[in-house]
Amino acid sequence: MKAAEPGWSSVIVATGEYREQLDKTPIVSRPYRPFHFYGNTVRRMHYRGTPLPTPRDLVTTGLFPIMMRNR
Repeated sequence: MKAAEPGWSSVIVATGEYREQLDKTPIVSRPYRPFHFYGNTVRRMHYRGTPLPTPRDLVTTGLFPIMMRNR
């Protein structure tokens, strides 16, 4: 049985204890984080079989409103 896909963290630059916790966690088990393109891509490939983000991912990270505003 495969573990559940991790959720999103709003922390872009981890520091202190949170950073230490992330360093000890396998990359596929870490939460998705905005602007962490490599790690997010590895997790999407592992859990979804595709490197491409879904529209839900864009809304979750707050990038979708920014993209729409710049049109």
